[in-house]
Amino acid sequence: MVDNVTLDSEKAGITGKDDTLPKRMLEEPLLKGKAEGQVVRLAEMLPDYYKLRGWDRNGILTLGKIAQLGLSQMEYIERRTGWLKEE
Repeated sequence: MVDNVTLDSEKAGITGKDDTLPKRMLEEPLLKGKAEGQVVRLAEMLPDYYKLRGWDRNGILTLGKIAQLGLSQMEYIERRTGWLKEE
């Protein structure tokens, strides 16, 4: 499901540059718990997340992920650009 959302996002021109969290999570330290005093280090975390998902460093599906989803490269390009009309 996440990969399908990513494919739809790519079609809309949304990439990893648009991946973020609310400013508060990135700037205001947590007040209690194990992570007290820390903020989310999103820039450090995203590359690992993308790699785990099978995406490139820009948050775009890799050829391996495209194949895993059962799409040919042409189907992927068609869906990403809107050339293929889904029924």
